[in-house]
Amino acid sequence: LCPMDWLPLVAHLPQQFPDTVIDIQTGEGDSPLRKLVTEEVDLAVAVGPATDKYVMDINRQRLGEIEFVFVIQASRLSANLDDDLKRIPHLVVTDFDDPHAADAVGESIPYWRVSDHKTKVAMIAAGLGWGAVPRWLAASALADGSLASFHYRGFRDNICHAVYLCHWRPLPLGPVAASIWQRGSAADS
Repeated sequence: LCPMDWLPLVAHLPQQFPDTVIDIQTGEGDSPLRKLVTEEVDLAVAVGPATDKYVMDINRQRLGEIEFVFVIQASRLSANLDDDLKRIPHLVVTDFDDPHAADAVGESIPYWRVSDHKTKVAMIAAGLGWGAVPRWLAASALADGSLASFHYRGFRDNICHAVYLCHWRPLPLGPVAASIWQRGSAADS
């Protein structure tokens, strides 16, 4: 979901902490924050507004933002798009490990759940659905015309969500996590 803009936060670790094994996991939806609050990880890079339900117990530093855009395979773009969208699955990224993950999109339209945005973009490019995706992931397909962006039910041209470096307040930071957090503070200023 996130571009790798956060890599400078960890670039110093091999030199500063050469004997430390670093585990970097990826996840979609609330997965990074769920792992943070269950103390499976020390820090998480997460996208808002998903962070809002945990905000009371999370320290966070803004790292940037991701722009989302509604896309569909260009050959499926038609004058009757609203009607067509009712027959084409809306692709929804779901954290399948979360027992409380949303099961529906809140409308009476067909939807398919997928585990990540990269798969979602590939499925949309193959004509298997439509949905909102990070613009950076769809940029080349939008540029070559294989994907088309569209307005959906009053949403603006784009939707922007903040990207945060997050720390679970009850968990003290060790020296490696504190070093990363400090670099995040400098990026947030």
